[in-house]
Amino acid sequence: MHALMVGVTIGPAGPVFENAADGAPWLVPLTWVAQIMPLFFVIGGYAGSAAYRRLRAQGGTSVGFVTARVHRLLAGRAVDRRRRHRTRAARDLRCTG
Repeated sequence: MHALMVGVTIGPAGPVFENAADGAPWLVPLTWVAQIMPLFFVIGGYAGSAAYRRLRAQGGTSVGFVTARVHRLLAGRAVDRRRRHRTRAARDLRCTG
């Protein structure tokens, strides 16, 4: 939707960037409804809340919840870093061998 908001015209001094919504006030509320990214934040918040409630119902703590989330994030990063290192080493061997 943001791409619809930019109007580019060529003026005497060169390109002119205009807000296309200036002439169509109905377009602004439409962009709020049509954007997809806020939907990901809402779904992510709901999933996190449901996981937290499920953990609390099983006797877990909020510290345990945050610790587990951080661990999953960092573990994924460590795996990615090792994979990149192996790929780079294999590429170096091909180039020198």
